[in-house]
Amino acid sequence: MKNDTPIIFLKCNIWFDNDTSMETVTEEIGLFPSSCRDKKDQRKSPFKDDNLEGCWCVRTNEIETFDLEDVTKVLVSIIKPYLKQIKETVIKYNGFVDFLIVPEFYPLEPPALCFDREFLDVVNYLNATIQIDMYVNEDSEQEPT
Repeated sequence: MKNDTPIIFLKCNIWFDNDTSMETVTEEIGLFPSSCRDKKDQRKSPFKDDNLEGCWCVRTNEIETFDLEDVTKVLVSIIKPYLKQIKETVIKYNGFVDFLIVPEFYPLEPPALCFDREFLDVVNYLNATIQIDMYVNEDSEQEPT
């Protein structure tokens, strides 16, 4: 029988709809991103005659868990020492922050998507949004109950 434990990862994305250099963002924050891309290197937006936003991102590894809090604690531990620098950089370069939660799970074994206070405090401090991009894996050996 395969493991039906959900897999969740979490990303902290900082978006800039201007020519802000992600190298500059990295230097000012002092944290090396998991990925980043300048606006000039993004593809054209289908909704406007301009490139998509530049993005600076820190993400967790994929974590097998039924509890989102296990994942939020990991991301908060990574970015917490840099919160002041993140907020100052976002304000200075007119950016915005979002947290993207990506769970993959089986229909009969969904994760608990509950938010702990520390994570919500970080979201509030950065004036960020939360997005959830869920993937339901139908390929399961589970029997309905």
